[in-house]
Amino acid sequence: GAHRDLHTAYRRQRQMCIRDSISAHEIHAMKAGAEAVLVLKNDTGIHVYEDRCSHQDIPLSDFGQIDGEEIICLAHGARFCINSGAPKCEPAKTPLVSYKTKVENGRLLVDIANDS
Repeated sequence: GAHRDLHTAYRRQRQMCIRDSISAHEIHAMKAGAEAVLVLKNDTGIHVYEDRCSHQDIPLSDFGQIDGEEIICLAHGARFCINSGAPKCEPAKTPLVSYKTKVENGRLLVDIANDS
């Protein structure tokens, strides 16, 4: 039932790092379990995305750059909203894959189950 699903999702959360060690307006490449993820922090909070551009699966940890409130994939010029992962221009047409997060005792937890 629902309780079991919530418990499973909670068990699959991965502790990432201490929240205060994440500097704003920089790309932080990390691992959440076996998943390569990007951790981005801005004025609205912390955002975690799969480490790949939705255009051609290129790692944003290698080809990404922050420009204001957007992350740009320098490989082909795709832009995404940092807050939502939504594509802002061609060639990307689909959003970045995002992960739910929460902060517990100062530590960032990422839900890699992603069964929202």
